[in-house]
Amino acid sequence: MSSNKETIVKALTAVKDLPTLPTVLTRLRNALEDEKMGAEGIARIISEDPTLTSQILRVVNSAYFAGKGGRITSVQYAVSRLGMREINRICSVLAVIDTFKHIGPHLDHREFWKHSVMTGITARIIYRFLRKPLYLVEDEAYVAGLLHDVGILILDHYFPAYYMRTRQQAQQEKKPYDLVERETMDMDHGEVGGLVLNLWNLPPAVVQAVNWHHRPDMADTQHRSLVSIVTLADSICRELAIGEPMEGAIVSGDSQNLEAIGLSSDQLPLIKEKVKEEEAQCQSLLSS
Repeated sequence: MSSNKETIVKALTAVKDLPTLPTVLTRLRNALEDEKMGAEGIARIISEDPTLTSQILRVVNSAYFAGKGGRITSVQYAVSRLGMREINRICSVLAVIDTFKHIGPHLDHREFWKHSVMTGITARIIYRFLRKPLYLVEDEAYVAGLLHDVGILILDHYFPAYYMRTRQQAQQEKKPYDLVERETMDMDHGEVGGLVLNLWNLPPAVVQAVNWHHRPDMADTQHRSLVSIVTLADSICRELAIGEPMEGAIVSGDSQNLEAIGLSSDQLPLIKEKVKEEEAQCQSLLSS
């Protein structure tokens, strides 16, 4: 391990106020894996958190989610109408954004999370286009997309001088930030994010997808499909100028990522159309 990378890793592992995974998400993840757990149990877990409960009710009564079913006045009704997994995805977005709300002082958080949430939504859309389900599940694609850039927040918050210097250099040289990061630190923000998610004990596939979303070829073979999905989702959102990715110049590798997950270039326009249609969902999730 190089000295620069070793210094960063040691500094991060020594940080006492490093963000931690919200307890409610761990409980929800375990509950979803429990075949005996129904909508009532999921609703009970969420209802124990008053802030999250009010946020959930705001989102599910937004124009995107409400539809023609009338106003939703309880979490249990929300779970029954939208389904346990959809509610879990909404909780993931709300809880993660709340966790990082004070992290990353030099970033436009609204634009950052718009890009991140849409990358998660896009990863889920790509998953649904797959002819074969592969080894992974849809929720992993969504969460990995949502969290793919948390390393940027960590770098900005805990290593601000380095972060600002890297951004400036990348802009001046018109290079992707991750490339400049590796040139100066021997690791990029994906790997920084991977370190944090590993501490959160998230599934290895999600950690790998965040860790290597700029270099899918570096991922373990068994997780490369999910990494490619997230990399492609990130690329699509950047091409469509959805949010601010904070990552500098775009390096397209769509053809390689499509091939890695068994999709053709003919499907790309259809995927992009679906992504555009889902921007309203992102607006509902981020509206205050």
